[in-house]
This record gives sequence, C-alpha cells and structure tokens, in this order.
Amino acid sequence: MGYPLACRSRWIGAAREASFAVVGACVLMGGAHAWAQQDLDTKEVAPPPPYVEDIKTTWVPPPTLDKPPPEAADEQPAAAPARQARAKGSVEEVVGRLLIDPLVVHFDEPGDGALWAKGSTYKARFDALGATYIPFFGSDAPRNYPVSFNLVSAHVGEQEIVYLEEVEPSRDGLVVTYDRGGVTELYELSPLMMEQMFLFDELPAAGDLTVRIAIDTELAMEEKPDGFRFSGNRGYVGYSRALVTDAAGRVAPVPTVWAAGAIKITVPELFLREAVFPVIIDPVIVTFSINSADEDDRWPDVAYDLTTHRFLAVWEDSFSESDGDVWAQLHDATTGALIDGSGAYIDFTTDNWRRPKVANNRIAANFLVVAEEGIFVPPFFWRAISGRIRSASSTLMGCQIGISSLSGDKRNPDVGGDPHPVPPTHYFVVWERVVSLNSDHDVHAQLVNATSTLFGAVMLIDNSGSTLDRFPSVSKTDGNPPATTQEWTIVWQRQFSPSDQDIRGAQIHWDGTVTHPSFSIDFSNANHEQPTVSSLLDAVSGTRDYLVAYEAGGDIRARVLNGTAHQDTQNLTAMGAFLVGQDQILPSADSDGDSSFVVAASELFSNTQEDYDVYIASLCWDGSNLSLAEGHQNMAFSPAAETQVEIASVAGGGGSGLRYMAIWSDIDAANSFGDIEGGLYDTAVVPCPWDCGGDNNDDVGITDFLTLLAQWGGAGSCDFDGGGVSINDFLDLLANWGPCP
Repeated sequence: MGYPLACRSRWIGAAREASFAVVGACVLMGGAHAWAQQDLDTKEVAPPPPYVEDIKTTWVPPPTLDKPPPEAADEQPAAAPARQARAKGSVEEVVGRLLIDPLVVHFDEPGDGALWAKGSTYKARFDALGATYIPFFGSDAPRNYPVSFNLVSAHVGEQEIVYLEEVEPSRDGLVVTYDRGGVTELYELSPLMMEQMFLFDELPAAGDLTVRIAIDTELAMEEKPDGFRFSGNRGYVGYSRALVTDAAGRVAPVPTVWAAGAIKITVPELFLREAVFPVIIDPVIVTFSINSADEDDRWPDVAYDLTTHRFLAVWEDSFSESDGDVWAQLHDATTGALIDGSGAYIDFTTDNWRRPKVANNRIAANFLVVAEEGIFVPPFFWRAISGRIRSASSTLMGCQIGISSLSGDKRNPDVGGDPHPVPPTHYFVVWERVVSLNSDHDVHAQLVNATSTLFGAVMLIDNSGSTLDRFPSVSKTDGNPPATTQEWTIVWQRQFSPSDQDIRGAQIHWDGTVTHPSFSIDFSNANHEQPTVSSLLDAVSGTRDYLVAYEAGGDIRARVLNGTAHQDTQNLTAMGAFLVGQDQILPSADSDGDSSFVVAASELFSNTQEDYDVYIASLCWDGSNLSLAEGHQNMAFSPAAETQVEIASVAGGGGSGLRYMAIWSDIDAANSFGDIEGGLYDTAVVPCPWDCGGDNNDDVGITDFLTLLAQWGGAGSCDFDGGGVSINDFLDLLANWGPCP
C-alpha cells in the first residue's frame, strides 16, 4: 500500500505518545460526497473534550448504601421441554462460515517502520536490519519463534564484494527487494513458503563465490540431507540447500553448509566461468508444523456502511497465544455475500491485538476498528487500545494509531460510529482501565476523527475510586439526525459484591460533551452482567428511547430508557424471546431506528454444558410498553458452542429497512478453536404492530382493519410508508392476516 513508515504512534513508558505528523496517503480523508448536504441539519460545534486530570472521585451509591429488597420472581410459564434432536444449520438466513483465504499473501505497512507479509503458514517482517521469518505453529503455541536472516559477507575468491548493510526494502508484487549495491537480496513470497535469493549482475574478480547468512533464532539447528531445520517441539523451519541459476537457464545445486552460526553457500568458480550474468543463488524457507496448526478465530464484530450498502465483519485471528491478529472483510448487505478481494488484515504484525470492535462513519464512508494491544516493557506487561481506519469501498487503510493514554492496563474496548450526513462527525471509543486488579477499574473514552486523528483528550466517563467497573459497551452509533439529540450510550457492569453486579450507564453527545454522566440503570440485589445497548430510536426532538439488555441469572433482561428515565423493564426469556429454563449469555442489541429493537444471545442446548446456539428476537416498542414481535429465531444450531454474537442494523447506520447482520464464534469443543459464522436477519416488525383488540396477539383481524380505516388519509400513529395511512398500509396489513375474529 505504500504508506509512510514513520506515521505510527509509539509506546513510551506507561502511555502511548501520539504522533499525527503524517504525510502522503497514510491518513484516510473523509469522503466529500456528503458535505453538500449541510442544510439538512445545523450543528453547533463544541470545542474538543479538554484534558482532565486523572483524579479519582468518590462513588455515592443510589439512593443509599442499602440495596433494595429482593426482586420478585418473574412470572414465567412452565419450563418448555428440551428441544428434540434435529438437523442443524438449515436456517436460510445464515450466510455461513466466514473464512480467511489461505491462498493469498497479504502485505502491509502499518506504520511501525517495517514492511510485513503473511502467508498461510508464516508471517515475515522486512526492515532496514533485514528479514525475519515467523512460522505459524498453531494458535495454541505459547508464543512466536522467529528466525532472522542477515547477510554478513560476500566474497569472490579472496576479494570482498562491497554491499550496503542497512537498506530499506521495496516491494514489487510478491517480491521484496534489498538493493545493496554489490548484491541484490530478494525474497519471493507464496502462501506456503518464502524463497531467499541473492542476485549478482557481475563479479569483481574470478574465483569461488561465497555468501554467508547469519541466523538468529532460539530454535535448535539440525542438518538434514535436504538442508537445515530450525526445530522446536511444535514444528520446524526448513532452509533448503541452495541452487544457482544463470541468465541462460543453467541450474546447479551448490554446497550449502553450517558454519559458526551462519549458513555458508558457495558457487564454484567452474560454474561462474561459463555463466551468463546475472546469476541467482536461491534457497527456500518453509514452515513444517508437527502439532496442529489450526487457527483460532473468535471475538467477531460487525458494522454497516450506507454509502456502499455493505457490512464490515471483523474478528480476532490468533497466530499464537502471545500474538493476535485482526481480520476484516466486506459483505453485501442485500445477499450477505463476501465482496471479492475485500479481505485484509487490520494488523498481522507480532503485536498482540485482541477483542476487536468496529463502527462506521457515514460521511467518510469508512470504518474504525479498535482492539486491545498487549504491550511489554520489562518487567511490566499491560494492554492499551489501538485502532485503524479502513475504507468501506476498498482495502485502503490508514496507519495504526494509539488511542488510549493515562496510566494503567486498558482492556475490553468498544467503538460507536456516526450516521449523520453533515460534518463534523467522530468515532467514540470506550474502554476499561485497570488501576488495581481486584478493587478499582474505571471507564474511559476518546473521540477519534475519521482521518485517524484523536479529537480532544481522554474522557473520564467514570473514574470513581474503589469501584470495579467492567465490560463497557457503547451503542453502535449515536443515532440518526437531528444532531441536537444524537447521543452515544455507554453501559457497563459494576460490582456491588461478588454475587451482585449492577448496571450503569452514561450518555455522550455527538460532539463529546457529557449529556448524562454516570448513572444507575440497575441497582437491584440480583446479579446482572454483560450489558449491551442499542442505538437510539429516531425522534425529531427531545430525548430518545433506547434499549439496554443484559444477563440476569441465566435469562436475558431488557430495559427501555429515555435519557436516564426508565420506561419499561421486561424479562425477555419469560416473554418468549428465548427458551425458559435454558441458560442465555452474552446478549447483543440494536434498533431499527423506528419502533423496534432486536436482541441476539447464545442459549444453552438442553442439559449440555458447552453447546450454546445463537438465537435472535424482535421487540416492539409503542412508547410505553415493550412487547415481543418474533421470538426464538435460530441463527446457528450445531454441536459446537456458538457464542460471542454481535449484531448491527442497516437503519442504525443511516439506511432504511429492517435488516440486521449477526456474526458469532463457532468454538469446537474438541480443541477449543473457533471459526466465525454470520447471517442476515430481517425483523418481522412493522412500525405500528397490529393487535387484535389489544390482547398482545400479533395476528391481524377485522378489528385492525377498522382501526386503520378510521385513520384513513390522516397522519395517525400507524404510518407505514411515511405519508399517513394509505393503500400500501392496507396491503401490509393484509399480508399479516391471521386467525383473529
């Protein structure tokens, strides 16, 4: 991609020093196509969030330190019988397994001063100091085992061939080149191997040509008939004995020996005397895995872009236990099909990127992918939050950037986007900061521009002392226009006691001003965990409604709020969204922007211990009551554990319609390795759900026709097509005709 190599911010001490003096195409500029629409909405732009000193505050529990009395048990129907065994994976909405193409070599210049390449069995780093080959020994390998190659001498006869030692690499297609003057060092890459080559256009004297390549690795060297092996208990890197080829096509094997920590290759003078120059010395480097070399893919996420009508799916691809990579690929929002050539790594360096999240910026037509990145500065190891902007129409990316700062270990990031068609817009990144492992965790955030720059300082969403605030989640977007009521909602869990987790929240305006500082969403004595929050419903004025869902003792509970005000609370499992008596975990929620929400979660199958399946449900909201429109729709059903589901709606990204994309991990119980699967879901909810006589029955009957007829031609609340009640509304109603009287 040819990005400048000096543009990546570096980690210094306990914080990452941000440097944004970038040049060239490294920073993706926001698309200008939507700027002409500024008359759609007026924005009063606030200054960026100011720097706030990292001072701990005192938590005052609401309303007193005493917890309220125990909650009454939810009224639940009798437990449904265990599901009957049936064929799994037959749901038509499922897109299927999402794969990384093993037959492609990926290249990247993330901004760390190096050119990176990745095949299916290795990754490689090229910089001015030389080449490093990192074999893939399986995602469960405890760490990486690199092998570095360094040209240390070249002679012909007794005469030294002068060459440049520190040279920046260049790339042409699959070939990486070091132009060292007296010799050209090349690496030709394929998905399964890397060929090292030394090219000589001419020689300054007669005699044998000798090249020495120093090898630096902790793997043990073994000499074999076909070359050398650098071996560990999980596999080995093979280095073949070399061949020499001249311009006339003459090929001959040449002596390749191990001597004093280096490989020595000698081309006899007899071959050179008859050779047509240039000549090339050509050994091959390849990975052989003894243990399983399966890849572990998990922690997926998804976001929608209106300009291209595409979803971007991202997930963690584990290279080893100490090296996580992040992959991203585009899917058509109409069919779910993979966009050819759209797959690319957000990171595949040896930096440890984990738990990625993604959001979209409509104006720029790009995505921000964030992740926690493991940082080791001896003797300390901690994590920080990194990110990278990626185009919605191509694999073009900006430089990797550091997002978090201040002291402490940062983990569990999330990111919200902005679907507004009028600038300026930002991304909102939130994360968990660890001050003291067992007694003090905080929630911090940072605005990021769609041009890979930070906007303002770190925001201390909740910096209270001696509170365990964990697993923050932010709405996928801050809602559709108008800007006056656009808010990102952040939710997280706070430990009151080891058996009592509460839910808290905050709302941040689109420009970074704090609308509602940290407030209580659930302060009951029950154990409520892993909260998720939808994007706002649309509204012309006033504060807007949104839904928070979370785990509640094996069920999924949901609350609808307006600002900080509670509107309705329902046990989704009890109302039929999920199966009563089965454990449900890790919910994900979003909205259609109009009058419905969708919640997905993983549900335990029968009496198994690890066989979770993915289910999804549509919920109606009439302004005061949350009801079920369509429950317990299966998205994934196999003997593996389908979990870590995430969803995103088209409407939340500024589009129209009731479409969602869901993405989840499919974890094999045999080896605990995950694959990624996805599917499309269209909610059956219409903006005004019809109900026979107000009995919460979703079927449609004559009463509903009479209700619609009474509103004919007006602007009644039941407005399907945006123009008052019309013939189209009658047709929609007819399509839902049921057995109501």
